[in-house]
Amino acid sequence: MRKLRRHTRPGRAAVVVPNGTLFGDGVCARIKEDLLKEFNLHTIVRLPNGVFAPYTSIPTNILFFDRSGPTKTVWYYEHPLPEGRKNYTKTQPLQFEEFAPLIAWWKKRKENDQVWKVPASDCSPTAATSIERILG
Repeated sequence: MRKLRRHTRPGRAAVVVPNGTLFGDGVCARIKEDLLKEFNLHTIVRLPNGVFAPYTSIPTNILFFDRSGPTKTVWYYEHPLPEGRKNYTKTQPLQFEEFAPLIAWWKKRKENDQVWKVPASDCSPTAATSIERILG
């Protein structure tokens, strides 16, 4: 995180972390504090179980941040599992087409340069309260 440049064009990064990293104590709490105060943590994408199968079956998050200033707003997207599935597996992995809503939102956001809220139909009921817990 500290290697991202600050001046001219701020550095950007995306990091995959296990679910719960932003809620932990000790080092996790310090990383969360740094991400919110020194970096712009603008997007969190929560991935379901099995996305990285066979290496791990735990749920993960992708954190998108840059060095443009402190965090003001965070967009949270919880990727839903397809109907009738309990998790992804090595033989039935995540398909690129399943990210169509996320990609469409990202393009629209970049074009309009503003933050969009995720429609309730695109994420689980816990998504709105999850982001409040992260920032709270």
